[in-house]
Formats: sequence, structure tokens, C-alpha cells
Amino acid sequence: MNRCLLFLVLAFANPLPNAYSQEAANPRRVTVANGRISVSAQGIPLRQVLDEVRQASTVAFSTFPGAEAELISADVDNVPLDQGLRILLGRFDSIFLYSANDNDRAELKRVWVYRKGQASGLEPTPEEAAANTKALRQKLNDPDRGVRRRAFEALLARPGIEEQDGIATAVLAEPDDSLRAAMIESVRSSSLRLPPEFWGSLSNDPSEHVRLLVLDTLEGTAQARDLATLALTDPSPHVRLRAKDILDAIVPESAPAAGCGAGCIQK
Repeated sequence: MNRCLLFLVLAFANPLPNAYSQEAANPRRVTVANGRISVSAQGIPLRQVLDEVRQASTVAFSTFPGAEAELISADVDNVPLDQGLRILLGRFDSIFLYSANDNDRAELKRVWVYRKGQASGLEPTPEEAAANTKALRQKLNDPDRGVRRRAFEALLARPGIEEQDGIATAVLAEPDDSLRAAMIESVRSSSLRLPPEFWGSLSNDPSEHVRLLVLDTLEGTAQARDLATLALTDPSPHVRLRAKDILDAIVPESAPAAGCGAGCIQK
């Protein structure tokens, strides 16, 4: 009986020195508390150190392929978390994402790590760029003017027929005069060609600026004469003057040149 008890005591007692010796061989390299960080690392793989930071904090990391082969050495003593990470990642490019919390203070949430020089020129992708056409068309009705503008620009960058229909509808339905004008300017500077009915609908737009843009856009096209003729009765003197200029520049196909009679050959 005594031999059994002695065996049990030895069996449970033996692992304890191993546990203590293992902890002594692998001392804690990273501590994070109250938004501050301390790091003591000499020749430790980058990914391993970042993984310890992740476990001790709420920050997530994305690293480049081969990061496990990169060794870092750093001694950081009780500095703010983001400052400590900038010290750790001083040899690399990095992008930090801060997100607002319930205390109205931005909190570090994620860090992307790249090889030196690889992050140059990178920019966050707007939400609209990743949205499908249906989602973008829904955003065109958003009460926020900025959201509508970004959704429109995202649609304009897409070549599909469905997007073209959405673009025309968005311009005609936009309640803000200045944004409607800005949309037309964007269409003019793009390669998109909208149907004549679209421009005809805008000839009666309540905004003088928009009506002027329509005349400028159609100058030199087959529609110019008809819309400019209608614009001669526009309530705005600026629109009427622009319409007259367009009509004066149109030479009737059947009319001879000034000072040259029938059968005259102009040199």
C-alpha cells in the first residue's frame, strides 16, 4: 500500500519541474496592458512576435508571404500600443486601421504588413467599388449626397447596359441641382454615350446650369439644331444666348456661302 502511494506521489510531482523549466526557457516576450506594450525579442521570427501581440491584444495582423523567415530584435518598454508596433515594424511597410468604439475614440483594430516598398501607392478600396449593380442603384436613393455621388461614379466606371440605364435614371432623379450638374459633367468626360431622349429630357431641367451643360454637350451633334431652337425661348437669358451662338455656328446645308451666288465656286 505504501509503495502505491509513493508511486502516485512521484507520478504527480515529476511533471512540475518540467513545467517550470519550460516556462523559464520560453519567457514571455510580449505584454500588453491598458493600451501599452512591452516587447523583449532578439532574433525572433516576425510572424511569431505578431502572433503573441495578437493573443495579448485585440489587434489582428496580415503579413506578406515569407514573413516567418524575417527575424526581428526589439526592446520596447511600456509605450502606447501603436507606437510600439511602429518600432517593431520599422523595417517594413505597414497600414494601420483604426475603428471608432462606443467611447467615441478610435481604436487600433488591424495592421497589414508588407515588405519595404510594397505598400507604396496602396489605397483603401471604396465600398462602392466592391458593390454589385443592384446595391449601387439602391445607394442612389440614399439621403446622403456623398453616398449618391460615389455610387454614381462607381456605376459610371462599369460598361454594362444595366449600369447605363442606372446612370440615366440617376441623373434624371437626382434632386440636388449641383450634384445633378456634376453627374452630367462626369458623363461628358467619360466615353459613355447616352441616347438622345436622355438629353432631350434635360432640356427642360429646372437648373439653368444643367440646361447650359446640355447645350454644350450637344453642340456639333445632330440634336443641336432642334434643342438650340427650343432653347431660344428659355426663361434664362444665358441659355438663350448660348442657343443663339450654337445656331449661328450651324451653316445650312442648302445655303450658299456669303457673297457667292448660285454655281459659284468658292476658293
